[in-house]
Amino acid sequence: MKNYAKLPFAIFLAFFATVTVAIAQSNNLKDETFVKKAQLGGNKEVRLGQLASEKAVAREVKEYGEMMIKDHQEANAELTRMVQQRNYQPVNDADKDADKAFDKLSRYSADDFDEAYMKAMVKDHEKVVALFEKEAENGNDPEIRQWAKEKLPVLQQHLSDAKNVLSALKSKK
Repeated sequence: MKNYAKLPFAIFLAFFATVTVAIAQSNNLKDETFVKKAQLGGNKEVRLGQLASEKAVAREVKEYGEMMIKDHQEANAELTRMVQQRNYQPVNDADKDADKAFDKLSRYSADDFDEAYMKAMVKDHEKVVALFEKEAENGNDPEIRQWAKEKLPVLQQHLSDAKNVLSALKSKK
């Protein structure tokens, strides 16, 4: 009889352990998803920045593109280190969203490219700032959460700069 009395407790412990592991895995997946989105976004900004540095007419658009290359390559290197430390699946450089944006921007004439690129940068950085704010507040991995907090001001500055350059381009028309 004594062994049967312990059975409900053993079942409870097994259930609790299973739920705890499932929650931990779910939390890790959220951080891994953030890292993947950040990597894809960074890769996209580098690629589009390279296009802008080659195709842009306005000096400030070329400089913005060069800043995207520099800043996002640095962030991507940091992300790669975190991916390796955690045995996350690395993203490959191919991304349908980036391919689509690159193809679309590539088709613009020199006269229209600058404004189209800067509009894309405003839109992209609004999304990425929201993504990083969410991770900085709700991330489970302390290192990734801290990294998101540290990168957030840089991304907010990118957004502000993109809006300012776009506004300057529109005022020249």
